[in-house]
Amino acid sequence: MGASEGLNIGLGGWINMFLMLSGIGSPNTLKEVLRGYTGDINSNQIYNSHDEINLFNLFKFSGKLFDKTFGGNYLRPFELATFRLNNMIEIIQNWNDYILDTEFLTQRVSTFLINDQNEIIYKYISTDILNYSEKMNRPIDFLSQNLDK
Repeated sequence: MGASEGLNIGLGGWINMFLMLSGIGSPNTLKEVLRGYTGDINSNQIYNSHDEINLFNLFKFSGKLFDKTFGGNYLRPFELATFRLNNMIEIIQNWNDYILDTEFLTQRVSTFLINDQNEIIYKYISTDILNYSEKMNRPIDFLSQNLDK
C-alpha cells in the first residue's frame, strides 16, 4: 500500500529511531517536537481544567495548571509535550504489549479512507516519526472534507 518503513540504515530499530527523532530521515520531526514545547495557537487544547495529569506517579496536577499559566482554547506550551510524555510512560510500562519487534520501531503510520465501493478516497502516508496527519494542527480535518464522497 506504499506505507513508509521509516529510516533503516541496517543497524537496528533503536539506532534508526534515535536518528529519526533527531530529524534524520524524518524531515518534520524537529518542527513537531518544538510545537510540543511552544504550543500552537491554530490547534485545539488537549487538556481541560478538570483533567488529572499524572507523570511517573511523582508529579500530579490538573489541566487547570495549563489554563492558569497560558489561558485556553489553543494548544498551550508544554501541553503536547506532556501528552507525549504520558504516552511514552504508558509504552515503556507495557513494552511487551506494544513493541513486538524493535526492527519495526520506525515503521510509519498511514491513513486510508475507503468509500462504500471500496475505492480509496483519501490516503496519507507519513514519512515522519511524530506526524500522523497532513495537518497536525487539525489532524482529522480530512474526515469532514471526504465523508460525503
